[in-house]
Amino acid sequence: MAETSIRTRTFLFFLSAGLLVMIVFSVISFRVADHLLRTTTVKSYSEQLLAMRMLLTSQIDNYVLQVESYATYNPDLELLLSRRTTAEYLQRETDPVWNRVLPAMKRNKSQSGNTIRVVYAGSENHGQLYSNLNQSTAGKGYDCRQRPWYIATRQSLKTTIASYGDFNREKAAVTIATPVISSANGEYLGAYGADISVQQILKTLRYTGQDHLLTLQVADESGRILSVEDTLFSGATLKDTVWPDGLTDSMFTVWTSGLNPDSVSVTDLAGRYLLGIRLAQPGWYLIGTLDQAEIRSGLTRIVYMLILFNLVALAGLVVLLWIFSGKIIRPIKAMTQMMSQVASGGGFKFTGSSLPDREMQELQSAILSVSKAQAAVIERIKDAGIQLSMVSDRINGMMGTFRESTVHLSSSVAQTTSSMEEMAATGDQISQSAGEVNRLATRTSVSARNGEDSFNELVRQMEGIRRQNEQRSQDIIALSKKASRITEIISIISGINEQTKIIAFNAALEASNAGETGKRFEVVAGEIRRLADTVQESTDEVKAMIREMQESVQNLIKNSEEAGKTIYQGVGMVRDLSVTMRDFAGSAEETSQSAGQIQQSTTQQKVAGEEIVSTLHLITRTMDQLAAMSGELSATADELNDLSVKLVEMAIINA
Repeated sequence: MAETSIRTRTFLFFLSAGLLVMIVFSVISFRVADHLLRTTTVKSYSEQLLAMRMLLTSQIDNYVLQVESYATYNPDLELLLSRRTTAEYLQRETDPVWNRVLPAMKRNKSQSGNTIRVVYAGSENHGQLYSNLNQSTAGKGYDCRQRPWYIATRQSLKTTIASYGDFNREKAAVTIATPVISSANGEYLGAYGADISVQQILKTLRYTGQDHLLTLQVADESGRILSVEDTLFSGATLKDTVWPDGLTDSMFTVWTSGLNPDSVSVTDLAGRYLLGIRLAQPGWYLIGTLDQAEIRSGLTRIVYMLILFNLVALAGLVVLLWIFSGKIIRPIKAMTQMMSQVASGGGFKFTGSSLPDREMQELQSAILSVSKAQAAVIERIKDAGIQLSMVSDRINGMMGTFRESTVHLSSSVAQTTSSMEEMAATGDQISQSAGEVNRLATRTSVSARNGEDSFNELVRQMEGIRRQNEQRSQDIIALSKKASRITEIISIISGINEQTKIIAFNAALEASNAGETGKRFEVVAGEIRRLADTVQESTDEVKAMIREMQESVQNLIKNSEEAGKTIYQGVGMVRDLSVTMRDFAGSAEETSQSAGQIQQSTTQQKVAGEEIVSTLHLITRTMDQLAAMSGELSATADELNDLSVKLVEMAIINA
């Protein structure tokens, strides 16, 4: 029953995997075939549309060649169109030139289609023409100058191709017109052309191998439908055409946007492909539609082939999987029996029959080798169990001793931790005190430096005072010398004054002796004596004043000398104070540095103490963990002892 269950599950598993692979393969194959079919179909019909365009272009070029071959450098046409009066035109029956032109026009009519034109461009009845070969429209209001084909030919002087824009014409035509130029002077004489039936041009499309997939229509540049499938000249426009599924707007949009004359434009619409190409001349459009549903109908055969292939493959897969699952299950069952015997303890004496296949026989030999090695391993396990029991007993004894040592060590560490915490607190206080001392010493040092600077400034100021006092003393001495000099000068003036008085006295004596003549001189001599007396009085006053000034100067000199001595003594004392202040500032700095070093040392000691305390706490926790672990190790040793007993018992049972 177990074999059947395993075989069934294996079979179902591989069958499901095979079905999944076939389904994925079928879906991918269908999508690839669908894409290739649509791509190749669109490409094939695009090439067919290009061939139609080339065929129509070739047909129109052939008609153009016929018209140009006759009209280019034709002396009869030039002579016919160079006549200037209507009367000359009407002489066709007797005109030899006209009789030569008429057969050629008949040949062109039989080859081309509806109408052959000769357009006159003279000054009289400009634009008259001969049409239908035997009747003239001259004088009947038919003016070719208003026709697009004539205007284009006249302006470009080249062959032009144009479709009639009149939707109500019973017969649609394409007008091919070529200018007639005088070979003598290059004058434009008129135009020669033909109306080619659209039906005659488009009938060639019926032999291009169209089938039911392609719906083709031809429209001219004005939007008039020239052909829809096998129906010609519908008289409607592209926009007026009724197509299924609202296709008209899309086709009209493609037409109005313009198409490339060199390649096919492909538009993927909802359920349809729209193909379009334009003819450069006469500006027609070939527009075809492909129904995607019709294209996909060709996939039916491919789908049938895929279904048939999958059914055959599925049947073969079922048979192969059933056989393959049986070949797998039988060796697995035999191997399971062998492993069951080994697991039950009797595998050491395995005597089962040989397994099929070389790999299974190798597996059987390996299991027998394992069973032999198992006996040796069990014996070793027995010995190891006995040794493990002995080791567990020793571990129990060691763990007891270890617990006691751990308890003592934990107590010692706790005491050490308490001492280190107290030392750390003391170090913290010392660090704070040293910091305070450092701050005070720093402020004292700063104050001392400021005091030293103040004393130095005082010394400089007192030195200035001393120098000023010395300068004043020198000025006073100089003033005393000048006063002495003034005294000398006054003495000289006094002597001169005495002599002047003597001279004046002598002059007065001489004047008195001179009588009347000397009276005036006597008066002068008297005035001189009075002046001399006045000078003498002033001189005496000056002498007295100078004497007083000299006494004051002497007192000033004495006082200045005493002040100089006092200032000099003050400068010395201030200098001594400055030196003392400098020494005090140096001592304050040394004190600050020492306090800083003490603070730094105590801080380092504090950090080290904290680290030591942290380490001691860690040691305490570790000792607690070791104590707990010793208990666990003791329990583990007991378990190992029990396990060794069980191993020995198992080894005895399996021996």
